[in-house]
Amino acid sequence: MAKNPKAARDNPILSRAKDHFEGLSREVIEVPEWGVEGEPLRIYYRPFTIRDNQQIYGRHRNDPNNPETLISVIIQKSETEEGDKMFSLDDKLALRDSVDGEIIARIANDIMGAAGVEEAEKN
Repeated sequence: MAKNPKAARDNPILSRAKDHFEGLSREVIEVPEWGVEGEPLRIYYRPFTIRDNQQIYGRHRNDPNNPETLISVIIQKSETEEGDKMFSLDDKLALRDSVDGEIIARIANDIMGAAGVEEAEKN
């Protein structure tokens, strides 16, 4: 089998693909129930990568309705306006046991739904 003569870092197609991904805008979800002073909390998130899918769905047997999947989506993808992670793995139990499950499901499904809508629009 012949090797590709171009190293990954020198591949102009890969460079354009990476530039495209970096140029994608973040989406935002407003969560009025978690807001402050009448302003909803804004959760920002970036498009899914293959690695995100592996990390989230690989742990939970590709079941998007599994509560653990929903929590993993929120932990993995939620960011502040500044781009910092909003939650960490340390928050997993609190998100599972002490937060309204309907809101968790709504946020995670919005994030996952955006990924599905983008895929559908491409086809």
